Amino acid sequence: MLRKDKEQVVADLVERLRSSETLILADYRGLSVGELDEVRTKLLEHGARFHVVKNTLTKLAADEAGFETLKELLDGPTAIAFVGDGDMVSVAKTLSETARKTKVLELKGGILEGTPMDASITTMNAAANL
Repeated sequence: MLRKDKEQVVADLVERLRSSETLILADYRGLSVGELDEVRTKLLEHGARFHVVKNTLTKLAADEAGFETLKELLDGPTAIAFVGDGDMVSVAKTLSETARKTKVLELKGGILEGTPMDASITTMNAAANL
């Protein structure tokens, strides 16, 4: 990837980070392309976008956007559910149900309206009403 392309990706990520009230990170390793598309479709219905991200570029974007705590969760394959005006409870439930159903999607944690969450909080509260 060319440097200017990387800079554009970082700028796009900064904008997404700043415009999202809630972020939920997941390790998607092991999901088939079809399963990943199904998750994306369900999340889109609830007002969230689910994107696979490059950790190095996302760390740069997190620095620029002021999301230092996000960098701790960027280890291994990562996809982020960006929730702006969508229904964060439905998004969390969808991810939690997918994790239970597939037994391969692993929730890493995220940021709920500015408050960092670890994976245990995300998993427990997703099904129970954030």
